Amino acid sequence: PTVAPLPLLLGATAVNIIRANRTLGHVYVGNQPSGNNQVLVIDARTDTLVASLTVGAPSTAIGTQSYLAVDETRGRLYVANFLTDTLTVLDAANSYAVLATIATGDGPTAVAVDTTANRIYVGNANDKTLTFIDGSSFKVIGTLSLPMPPVALAVDPAVSRIAASATST
Repeated sequence: PTVAPLPLLLGATAVNIIRANRTLGHVYVGNQPSGNNQVLVIDARTDTLVASLTVGAPSTAIGTQSYLAVDETRGRLYVANFLTDTLTVLDAANSYAVLATIATGDGPTAVAVDTTANRIYVGNANDKTLTFIDGSSFKVIGTLSLPMPPVALAVDPAVSRIAASATST
C-alpha cells in the first residue's frame, strides 16, 4: 500500500515523545515549537490533526522523555508538567477536556498507568520520588522516595507492579 505523509507543518520544532491510543486510533506527539509545549493529537485512521493542546512540559533536567501516558480502558491522556509540578488528566474520549490537575512531587518526568488497578504513577526527577494517584478520585495516595531520579516507568498490570528506570545526576 501507498503511505501518504501527514501534511503537518511543524516549523522549527523539537518532537520529543510519541504515544498511541489504539482504541481511539489517536497518536500523541509531544512537540516544542518556540519553547512552548504542545501535544498534537493525530487521527491515525484519517491522518488528520484532531487537536493541538498546549499542555505539559517535558523535563529540562533529563533528556529521556516519558511525560505522556495513555489509559485506553478509560479514554484518558495523562501529561506531566515538569515546570509546575503537576499532572494534567485529559478526557481523550471527549474533546480532550481537562478532568483534573494534580499536584505531584518536584519535577515530574515520567508517567505510567496501571489500567487493572486504576493507578497512575508519576516519577519526579528533582526530588527523586514516585507519586501514586488513584485513577478514580484523582487523589494522591502515596509517595515513595527513590535512590535516583526516575526517567522512565513501566507497569505490569497482571501483577500490579511498577518498575522505574533511573539516571545518575
